Parts: sequence; C-alpha cells; structure tokens
Amino acid sequence: MKISTLLGVAALSVAVSAPAGLVADEHEKKEETYIYATYFYCDASMEEKVDELVAKNSAPVYDAAVADGTIKGWGWLRHHTGGKWRRIRYHSAGSMEALLAGLDTVGERIADASGDDDAFGQICNGHDDYIWRSVAGSGGRL
Repeated sequence: MKISTLLGVAALSVAVSAPAGLVADEHEKKEETYIYATYFYCDASMEEKVDELVAKNSAPVYDAAVADGTIKGWGWLRHHTGGKWRRIRYHSAGSMEALLAGLDTVGERIADASGDDDAFGQICNGHDDYIWRSVAGSGGRL
C-alpha cells in the first residue's frame, strides 16, 4: 500500500510539474527581434511633403507586409533633437534573414506603388542604414 501511494504521489508530482517545465522552456526561447533603420537626410523645408509621400506610397505597403507576415512591424519617425537626420524609417523581423528579405520585398512593392516618381529621393537625398538587435535587460546604471 505504501509503495502504490508513493508511486501515485510521484506520478502526480511529475504530471503537475511537467506543464510548469514546459512553460519555463517557452520563456527561455524568447524570439529575437532585429530592426533595420534608415536615417534620412532631408530638405527641412519639404518634410511635410515627404511625410505625405510616405503616407501615400509606403504606409499601405508596410501595413500589408505586417499583415502578411513579411515583417513584424514598421515605423516612420520625425527628428526631434540632435544630429543631421530628419526622418527614420524602420522595420523589424525575427531573424537577420527575414529582416533583409523583408527589406527587399517591401522595397520592390514600394517601387511598384510609386512608379517612376522620385519625389522622395529629391527631398531626402542621403541616408545611413543601421541594423539593430533588440536585447531585453536592465544592465548598467544611469
């Protein structure tokens, strides 16, 4: 009787702790996020026009790319303080391969949507590209 009770308690212990172990493994396998950011140097007097172009030609393409899983997210940022850049366009993906593939796919779709119109390039005629990897943590002190 003691052995069967002990085996029953052991089996119950394993059954109860198994889901917790599975949850712990899921938390340990955190998905990575990579961010491709293009810092644009634009004519400051034409910033409203470039924002309109992004809203018209780029935003629908980026939104569709998020919806179909090509990329995880995207954004269009305005300059606030410091530096020479005026706008940043970024997109994110779960791997470096997906990030670069998303860049190519979205670039082709935007080219198709805007045709031969190079108004964006006339306003923002220079840029720097950066790739970032998002890392969660709280290391360091301020």
